[in-house]
Amino acid sequence: MLFFQAVVPVLHDAALLDGDMDVLATNSVKSWLGEFLLLRGLSRPDGRPLHAYRVTETEYEELHALLLATWRNPQPRPRWAAVFCLFIAECYRREYDAGGDGWSWKTFECRIGARVTFTIAQHAEFTDDGLAGYWKRPIRLRASGRDLLGSLFAEGGLPWMLLQADGHGFGRAIHAGLRNFYRAQTERRTTSDLMSEFLRYLPQVFQNLETSQLLAGIVQQLMHLAETYPLRGHADPSAFLDQTIQGWRATFPIPLDEANGRRLLNDWLKDAEQQRHQRAQEIARTVAFTCAHRLTGALPDWRLRSELVLGESAWFDASVTPLRNTRLELAVFEGDRLLAKGGAVYVQQAESGWKVRFPQPRLEIARRDITAPLSLRLLEDGLAVHAFHFDASAVQYDDVPLVFEPDGSGWKLIGSASCALACAYVRLRIPAGFNVTGDAITHVAGEANGARWIDARSDICCSSDGEVFRIRLGKEADELSFLNVRGHCLPCESSPALVYIGWPRLDLPVDYPLARETLREFVNGQPLATLRVQERVGLIHYSVRTLEGETLLRRSFGVVPADFGITLHPGVPARAVLRHSTGLDVKVINANVTAAAKCSADETTITLNATPGQLPEKLVLKLRRAGRTEGIELRFPYPYQGACFFGADGRPGTPSGLLLDELLGASVVLFSGNSCGQTFELQLELFSTALPHPRPWRRYRLHAGVAPLAVNLFSYQNDIIQMLGVVSEQDAYVRLTVEGNRKLLSMDIRRYHAALTLLDDGAFAIVSAGARQLHSGALVAAMQLADPGKPSLMLKERTGPDEPVGEFEVALEMQQGGPWLIYPLPESPVLFRPRLYIPALVEAAPLVIASLHDAAVAFHPKRAPHVIDEQIVAMTQDFAHSGWQYLADLRRHFAHLPLSTFLPWQSLAANPEAVAVAVFRLELDTAFCERIRDELALIWESIPLPLWVKIYGLIRDWLLNNGLPDSYQSNLLANRTAALSTVVPGFDQFGPYLETGERRSLPKVPPLEFILPDWYQTLRRTHSGNLDWPSMLGERLKDWMQHREPAFSREITSLSNANFTDAVTYLPIFLAHVTSGKATLDELSDDPLTLRFALKLIADFDRALWYNPVYALLVSYLTRQ
Repeated sequence: MLFFQAVVPVLHDAALLDGDMDVLATNSVKSWLGEFLLLRGLSRPDGRPLHAYRVTETEYEELHALLLATWRNPQPRPRWAAVFCLFIAECYRREYDAGGDGWSWKTFECRIGARVTFTIAQHAEFTDDGLAGYWKRPIRLRASGRDLLGSLFAEGGLPWMLLQADGHGFGRAIHAGLRNFYRAQTERRTTSDLMSEFLRYLPQVFQNLETSQLLAGIVQQLMHLAETYPLRGHADPSAFLDQTIQGWRATFPIPLDEANGRRLLNDWLKDAEQQRHQRAQEIARTVAFTCAHRLTGALPDWRLRSELVLGESAWFDASVTPLRNTRLELAVFEGDRLLAKGGAVYVQQAESGWKVRFPQPRLEIARRDITAPLSLRLLEDGLAVHAFHFDASAVQYDDVPLVFEPDGSGWKLIGSASCALACAYVRLRIPAGFNVTGDAITHVAGEANGARWIDARSDICCSSDGEVFRIRLGKEADELSFLNVRGHCLPCESSPALVYIGWPRLDLPVDYPLARETLREFVNGQPLATLRVQERVGLIHYSVRTLEGETLLRRSFGVVPADFGITLHPGVPARAVLRHSTGLDVKVINANVTAAAKCSADETTITLNATPGQLPEKLVLKLRRAGRTEGIELRFPYPYQGACFFGADGRPGTPSGLLLDELLGASVVLFSGNSCGQTFELQLELFSTALPHPRPWRRYRLHAGVAPLAVNLFSYQNDIIQMLGVVSEQDAYVRLTVEGNRKLLSMDIRRYHAALTLLDDGAFAIVSAGARQLHSGALVAAMQLADPGKPSLMLKERTGPDEPVGEFEVALEMQQGGPWLIYPLPESPVLFRPRLYIPALVEAAPLVIASLHDAAVAFHPKRAPHVIDEQIVAMTQDFAHSGWQYLADLRRHFAHLPLSTFLPWQSLAANPEAVAVAVFRLELDTAFCERIRDELALIWESIPLPLWVKIYGLIRDWLLNNGLPDSYQSNLLANRTAALSTVVPGFDQFGPYLETGERRSLPKVPPLEFILPDWYQTLRRTHSGNLDWPSMLGERLKDWMQHREPAFSREITSLSNANFTDAVTYLPIFLAHVTSGKATLDELSDDPLTLRFALKLIADFDRALWYNPVYALLVSYLTRQ
């Protein structure tokens, strides 16, 4: 841009007349902008972010000189304003360090010149004319209104000075994004959604969608380069890329061509390559149903998180317990206790058994009892039909050292035995009583029980009671830590956590470096080979050693005889019959149970009498080998006839109500007094003032045989949430009833067990339902509805003479800026229904509602009932609308509250186009899509496929216009299709149609008459023994099929040959018409609340064999027509 070198000196000539100055300034600004665009192949701005124009160092200097020369007479206005905006954005990107006057116009005016200053009105004028008028970029709206300076900052991208600062959160966020990149992929989340987790590292002003997107673009492109080019081993990967691929820096969402940024960029590239390499190693070692453990917490208060490898799918045999339906719940158990739910899955039958596809191939679980083994169980109506067990999931730490190696920013558990490792240093937990020898040992922490933590940078030896553990560092890693013990475990809760039926076997990997004959097995300090069979039962301390005496494996477990069994008989008195317990002394150790034993040759019968009114949850039996004091404990449901409820604390009771969160760990134990067993019925019924009779309900048949049946109530939580989602009323509840020959149990399941009531002095109290009791100890906060991204206010509880009283003061700040929402924090022990607080002095609602922030203030159910809906509609036409940030802040900060708490979420769910945009704009993961479905009763199939095509094209163009790298765009669009396929059957097949809008790109469909009748017969055979086919809407669906135009053939309209199968048979056909835009939900019912519940209930009957394939088939068939 050589013309500028001639113009600038002239502009500084004081002899020039003012008129000449104006002409030269006008010409220089116009000419500079023209050449700036021409060098980029443009004749006018194309709407991209300003940072995407990639201003060079020379151009930046020219911008500064031009503004300095012309600032007193900023003409011509649109072009001069454009130069001003470009300079502010570029100055922010290059020089902003959060120091000086910080986030203010003065900072950048002084950068132009010491005397430069503009008025507030000029700031607005320049930004309107330059940013919006010339550059065609949006002015951002925040809670406080138009954010002019913030808009220019956003146009600059990310501040390079802060990105490079070691102590700032930007670099920390990028490194965290790289370390967790593959975790997000496993969870089927986008990179931007991942980066939103790490916005907490940044100052409040940077915590927004634009920052997430730019950080994600950097992380995505770094990982793309690491996966595409061989960066490993290069000390200067930037130089390697310079030689390999021209212009690779230009693929990042922000300019990276600064000379002083080379070190930072190399650090990022090396980190990305390290993550890629580790991932490749993990994939190479991955075996289904194995796990890895990572250290968490601050020592000595340590915990483990376990990463469970499931794989994509698995087979299982359900012949012992035949399935009644194909919808099962995944649940992770630690020992015999439910630890976490994994969502619903739909299984498919094949000749070799049943196939289950897992929604996530890996899970991360925070452990509670690491000594207990983990299992993934498939639950049908709260009962386990199969369990997958994870190898090496039980970690015994009391009598063996734990060895951890560095893993990114943390520590990964490698083993608890002698091993050789390639790493240069390790961290160990040494139990009390161990001697440790070695060089370069550093003490890290100690525990109250005498255990200690050390870091070692050389070989180390740990010894105790004849056991010797050697850990060698800097060696080729061998397989010594992968020995395992395998056997058939007793299916009950026990201590130790593993009790084998019969003696387990020592399992050696195929490529194990030591021969089996060189290993020696020891039991309780004695060689295994010297012990009789009778001495191999009870509590076992087992170890495997080399001929040199090094311990390769050490475990404690229980063993019972191979033909051991136990049967419980309910009644008064109850009985426990133990078979083949020879060699074991058996004792009942419940304090409130009187027991008498009678022994025969093969059986021991124990008569049980529980103290009246003190029924135990578990029958606890202690089994020990004769002559030994140590033994094993077995815990079984106490044989109580009928149904008995047990809370998460293990105590029996008859509660009138529970919270949704209290279902975890709660159970109902069913016993039959009949030798043939008994069928119980569990019912769920919704109660709400907004819903007329009949109330939606669900029914589950549970058969208890000879063995007691423990039903996990947590497995019904999702069904209950779906029922509550039918209505927006926060006080709605679901009544759970258990019946046998009579009603046995009844309790109400609610979201909250308390509410807020205002007191005369302006404070408020937390009271239970019916205002009978005050609740103290709640953790209470207040959010400003106009700005959910702003930190909430913590509210203080009043205290009496001795303790808190359950009353809370209204904070002084809440007397303005309302309305406010008072809500419980996620960790609050008392959950109460959130409530609005409107101060006496309410700020006037803005005359023009331009954002969700404004609408939250202006909304009134009578005076202004539609302001939120109007903003949601506006958001569908503007992907940069501030309302998207409002929803993102709600999602990030208030995820623990039901979505129906907030009217914006309700309004979004009621607008199909807004939902479709939200999936892409907010990058909603699968879990959140399912939350919308369950908590807001959204029928995803009701969104027409042509609408998805429209939004897909618009969002693709918007991403391209924002200058994001191709790798980011392709990842986002592919991820969105994958996420939607979990809530819309067959959506993954619509990819080509979404991209092109060409109907012929959809899969071809053979004649329906050749396919559907055969599928229907398979459905009938599979569920031939099921008496619970949902029949709601069956008559209406059949009538709709009969009168559809154009008509189907008779083979299709008469597909269902029994009235009770009509609803299940015809629903996917009807909803395929809705998705194809050829029908609407209104055609089926004028009661949307009951309709949405019924549709979900019917579809879930059999998704794998019928609903999903028929729906996807019909969508393709109808759309191609």
